[in-house]
Amino acid sequence: MPIVFGHAGGAQAIAVVGAIVIPLALGFIVGLLLRLMPKPTKMLDDAEAFPAEEMRATHPA
Repeated sequence: MPIVFGHAGGAQAIAVVGAIVIPLALGFIVGLLLRLMPKPTKMLDDAEAFPAEEMRATHPA
């Protein structure tokens, strides 16, 4: 908990509330956006998002 000093106490209280409310609101928005995205068919497999076979064919290692 922050230490409140004199007249700056109101500003500190607003900053603490903002530091809690802003991340909660942004996390809620990101959670809603993630629900709109299609779920992957295979968990922990990036092949759906990054087609490795096509990349290997054009860029040989």
